[in-house]
Amino acid sequence: MLLFLIASPVAQGALIRAVSDRYLNLPTSVRRAYATLGKSFLPYTWTLIVSGLPLLLGLAICIVPGLFVLVWFFACPAACILEGKSGFAAAKRSFRLSKTSGMRILGLWAMVLLLSVVIYCSIAAGCGQLLPKVTESQVNQALLREGLHHLVSLLLLPFFTVAWVLLYY
Repeated sequence: MLLFLIASPVAQGALIRAVSDRYLNLPTSVRRAYATLGKSFLPYTWTLIVSGLPLLLGLAICIVPGLFVLVWFFACPAACILEGKSGFAAAKRSFRLSKTSGMRILGLWAMVLLLSVVIYCSIAAGCGQLLPKVTESQVNQALLREGLHHLVSLLLLPFFTVAWVLLYY
């Protein structure tokens, strides 16, 4: 839970800066990416709260309201990191950017999600075949399966951030 609540948003913020720099053909580094986030950590955190709570509420009510909120707030983190807007100003900017691009945003989200599911399921199926050959212990197989699950998730999560930043531009 700690990884999800702290490390993931920090890494996402740094990745937004790094992807933006590469897209704009600017020099980038790990130091620059995290330094940018260090300067705007509190506004960035506030922006994530402002955009995340409605998304959770929308998904809790039903999938359709959650999808509307997903479209409306897709660019909140990027608007905060790249434009210096925070909280409601970032949400307002994201809403303006999404006004005419709802289907494009949903299509990209669905495409990245589908790609992630295909990759994840392919690896899971391969693990299901290989793990019994690695160890006979059910406990060890479960531990290895869980570790691989986290590793694959760790490698796939940045695809959404990269997609959102490129769509932002």
